[in-house]
Amino acid sequence: MNFYSLLFRKRLVNGLKSSMEQAKYKLTINKDGIGCGLAYVSAVCQVAVVILLGVLILNDMIPLATFMGTGTICAGVYNGLNQVSKLAVSFSASKPYFDKITIHAGEAQLPDFGLPTLQEGITVKDVSFGYDEKKPILVHMNAEFKKGGKYALTGPSGCGKSTLLKILLGWLPGYQGKVLYDERDVRDYTPEQLQQKMSYIEQNVFLFNTTIRENITLGEHFTDEQMEKALRDSALAGDLANMPKGLDTPVGEEGNALSGGQKQRVAIARALATNPQVLLCDEATSALDPATTDSILTLIKDINKNLGITAVIITHEMSVIEKICSHVAIINRGKIVEHGEVEEVFFHPRTEAARRLVMPEALQNLPQENLYRLIFNGRSSFEPVIANMVLECHCPVNIMYADTRDINGIAFGQMVLQLPECPESRRSILEFAKSRNILLEEMKHV
Repeated sequence: MNFYSLLFRKRLVNGLKSSMEQAKYKLTINKDGIGCGLAYVSAVCQVAVVILLGVLILNDMIPLATFMGTGTICAGVYNGLNQVSKLAVSFSASKPYFDKITIHAGEAQLPDFGLPTLQEGITVKDVSFGYDEKKPILVHMNAEFKKGGKYALTGPSGCGKSTLLKILLGWLPGYQGKVLYDERDVRDYTPEQLQQKMSYIEQNVFLFNTTIRENITLGEHFTDEQMEKALRDSALAGDLANMPKGLDTPVGEEGNALSGGQKQRVAIARALATNPQVLLCDEATSALDPATTDSILTLIKDINKNLGITAVIITHEMSVIEKICSHVAIINRGKIVEHGEVEEVFFHPRTEAARRLVMPEALQNLPQENLYRLIFNGRSSFEPVIANMVLECHCPVNIMYADTRDINGIAFGQMVLQLPECPESRRSILEFAKSRNILLEEMKHV
């Protein structure tokens, strides 16, 4: 394995630390607790030793010089015990993590049979995983990513989204259940073989202080045709046209000579150079400005459409899901609590997690009584629904919130209406909506 590849993979493995922060905090608490306990025991022992030495000196049983020497010995014993106890805790706490991370020794002896071209998709069957068995991160998770699809994974921080991608890449083999590439168990392959077919783009792109070319190849050999295709498909060719040195342009320390969008396009070119079947994006646009985010999302959408690459995207933003994804899976507490086509989840959120995704935070402070959600798509958006409702029912309604969204090229919108308190007036409005196939649903949870 070459130098750049080794360093790059080390950088990716270092990304696992985000999943270990809680355990590190617990380890620190344990160390501090043991330190305080030993300090208390040491103080008690030293007081006892001082009293004993005082009695022996008063009785002329030992010389006075022994007093100072004994104190130094006691302090040395205490410091030694303190360090040994902390090391013991560290070794004990780190063992589960080393058990979860595979280190491939002697890979040269492994058969180079590789993965075939993806035909059907990737299936996650009843997968559970946790660094600590008492605190699982994924719990009996099931998911399916069909070839050529555009999938979004969303949910609160720490729910297991990034962990799932690392399992797909083979970085975390210590899970229960199965992950199937078509019908092949990914456990039968090394992470290096899996990464020949699956590429990973992370939030914070890591670039070496060298040229753009070397940051794409990472020391591997690619033909001119492969490089040209990767540059063209990643839209990096346009950036290089404005750089006098082209591919030999230095990127600077951690890519400081490039803009955020250029760094992401370098990462995408790096990912496409191996001609992958699956593209895994972990918050790839969260650190970019809106205009750059839009261009990167359009690029990923074009890659999916033109190259047939399956895209699995982690995001917290509904705008990202709406723009490029056809399906969305909402993860909460290690489980997929809701999944389906983006339009279906937008129209009919069934769980509280989905409602939080679809409903903006602005709705949290609205009055809770008589709120109804009106949904329309591009085919009904030109109809004066509210005006017709008010005129025919002779009842005023209060528009509390409204927005429109572009989901896969179709305009979708929603309004939150507060209907009159009079039951008869509300019944008249609901009957009007039903007679015209207008989706008007009560918001029992905001």
